[in-house]
Amino acid sequence: MADEDATMEGSFFFYSGKIGEAGTGINFANINTGDDLIDQLITGVDASWDIDSFNIALEYYSFNNDSLIAAQETHTGTAYYLQGTWQASESVKIIVRQEELDFDSNDNYFQLLGASPGSKSLIALRYDLTETNALKFEFNRSTPAIGSSETSFAVEWAFLMF
Repeated sequence: MADEDATMEGSFFFYSGKIGEAGTGINFANINTGDDLIDQLITGVDASWDIDSFNIALEYYSFNNDSLIAAQETHTGTAYYLQGTWQASESVKIIVRQEELDFDSNDNYFQLLGASPGSKSLIALRYDLTETNALKFEFNRSTPAIGSSETSFAVEWAFLMF
């Protein structure tokens, strides 16, 4: 028997382009302002399923950073998340999320972004006080590929002012 409250959505993402240097104009390692640094290809997919009071969402991306600089290598990476949400009542929502980012730590593109490979786990409880006010209690666990894991707790208050 089909569930009339179930919906599914999905999409595919594709990007191909060059990333150029846009710095101060100082010639560093024979790289000038405006020079192309990376020929980047990103592909991705996302999907969302709503089934009654449950939602499952996911995204997956694949990165290919082809260096245009002499003596630099081509690097690849992947990123994804999987999230489950349960609307326990009209005002309470429980969220569980897992994120992963994996790439070669020698990739200049990800170094410039300040990113680091690793995983993150989240468990959150959102309580809607009113239609325009909500409290969220969040537990995060970050586990980098290199270094120590970090655990954090947060309380957020979101409200609509106008």
